[in-house]
Amino acid sequence: MPQFFDFFASEGKLIPVDTTPLPTSEFEVSTELSLLHFAGPPQKTAVVGPRYSPPAPRDVVLPSNPPALPEDRWEIKKVLKKSDVDDSSRLLLSKVNVQEHILPRVTGNLPGRGLDEGEGVEVAVWDMDTGSEHVLVLKKWKTGSFVLMKNWMSEFVRRRGLEKNDVIGLRWDDGSSRLEFTVLKKN
Repeated sequence: MPQFFDFFASEGKLIPVDTTPLPTSEFEVSTELSLLHFAGPPQKTAVVGPRYSPPAPRDVVLPSNPPALPEDRWEIKKVLKKSDVDDSSRLLLSKVNVQEHILPRVTGNLPGRGLDEGEGVEVAVWDMDTGSEHVLVLKKWKTGSFVLMKNWMSEFVRRRGLEKNDVIGLRWDDGSSRLEFTVLKKN
């Protein structure tokens, strides 16, 4: 008599299966292979019991363009204005957002030096979509507003083809002490 092993119920270990006939409530499945024109007697049978039944098929729907990261991960979300992508050469950021999400981390890395000195501080910016790092200057204007400038136009607007009404996301990464950038939505 052939010996059967239950691979699925044993988590990958081959464990012999008791081949004692089961009650008549079970059914037998033939393992015989034959051509259609041959209708000979069955050669071998195996008992299929309630131990394993394949899962019901499910439809798997994959997004056509999955975002690199969940949108709610971005502390700062900004709909770009005309002045953010024209010849003004700067990205205007909300005072509240910068004070809450960026400033405590940037100035913590600059002992004795803050943004009130007028020249601003260089900030590394990691483009999550392209896997490239760039350096911008975070500066506080006399009005209290904050801007990212220096290479904003060349490294982001032109290189990424940013336009008015595109939505970008920014967040500070404490592990690498840099700002992370992504395009959340193209206009």
